[in-house]
Amino acid sequence: DTLISYRKQVKRWSLGIWQAARVYGIPFGRKRLDAEYTLICTEVMIANLFTVILPLLLPLTWWYAPKIAQFIMWGLVFDYGVVFLASAYTSWRDRSWDRVLCFPLYGVPRYISSAMNLMAFYEAILRRKKVGAWFQPPRYTTR
Repeated sequence: DTLISYRKQVKRWSLGIWQAARVYGIPFGRKRLDAEYTLICTEVMIANLFTVILPLLLPLTWWYAPKIAQFIMWGLVFDYGVVFLASAYTSWRDRSWDRVLCFPLYGVPRYISSAMNLMAFYEAILRRKKVGAWFQPPRYTTR
């Protein structure tokens, strides 16, 4: 509904993923699933780091290293170009142009998701926050 509730939900999902990895001993279980899970999580973490750090580095590098800033800018343009093409195609296919009109806002939830995933990794893996009881939103509890 709102960006605050979206942030909380993404943090719950991300924290659950990292807590499950810690509880079940992934990647040290020596199973094929552990290797796949580890590769996927590594890819997600790298993508999240780039998503969060590159827009923050752009103003700094623009002044001190314009060639690096230009490289970062082209990466962001390419990334948004792929998303724009996907939204344009699905809008054309469904004859609904709202995705193209809302395209500039795509970066906000993506940035929030990436930041929440990094924060959940920090809390669950690095800080070793205790799982205790799995979080359950009040709307799902029974009395």
